[in-house]
Amino acid sequence: MSQQVEWVSHPVFDVEQAWTRNYPCPVPVSELADFQRRLDALTGKTVNNLSRLKVVWGMAADDVMFFRGQYLRQHPHWREEKLIPFENPDTGLTEVVSEIIEIGVPRFYMMELNDREDLMKGNGWDSLELGPIPENGFYTDWFLVAHHDAFCCKGAGHFNGVRCLGSYRPPGEQDLDRIRQMLRNKNNARPDEIEPSIELAAKRVGDKWRKARDKRQAEMRDAIKSSLAPHAHTFTTDDPSVLSNGKYHFLGGSKQPKGTE
Repeated sequence: MSQQVEWVSHPVFDVEQAWTRNYPCPVPVSELADFQRRLDALTGKTVNNLSRLKVVWGMAADDVMFFRGQYLRQHPHWREEKLIPFENPDTGLTEVVSEIIEIGVPRFYMMELNDREDLMKGNGWDSLELGPIPENGFYTDWFLVAHHDAFCCKGAGHFNGVRCLGSYRPPGEQDLDRIRQMLRNKNNARPDEIEPSIELAAKRVGDKWRKARDKRQAEMRDAIKSSLAPHAHTFTTDDPSVLSNGKYHFLGGSKQPKGTE
């Protein structure tokens, strides 16, 4: 009988309250490059030398997309708007500028390239209001790299219809095995089973960003409400990690009890 190995959680990436900044990729560059080469060997590259499938760190500085006039994170966890005062040298007056801070998700993602030709089919891309179709195509999520067990989603990868982030782990052989199985399934599928995948990818992107937009709007409403009621966070949560760091430690980190609104 093989001995069961106990999973050890990451001290930062598995503690949501600790995600207060974007951390650099925890896997050495050379190791991640080697993993990407193995991905390319499985799925290939385009004529423009773009990987058909790529591994991405969810907190990387370049994990962004241009969305409705601004660059936003591909994998946002939360967003905060800070007002920063500065002295205008021309007028000598103190003015305030707005700075958007987005914190990504400390997980690796496998992302699939959707070719420009595929994105031009139907009106899926136009419905997303993302501007012109990128010349080199567009990457969308294929799956999340994480450890799932009975303590989160029982290995399902989702919980109550929401993607489960599980526990942090680096990409490895099990992900390559999963991709090999997916490729076998795709190669054995009928053409009519494969064709709708592009429209489905476009729908997933749209759904993802609509949910992110709604979440951000709710967070900003909560932040405004909180700013108008100093120290009110002590009445909405007993969480010591929130109280010790102040009400702005984590937007949306506390919920107001029913009947207190």
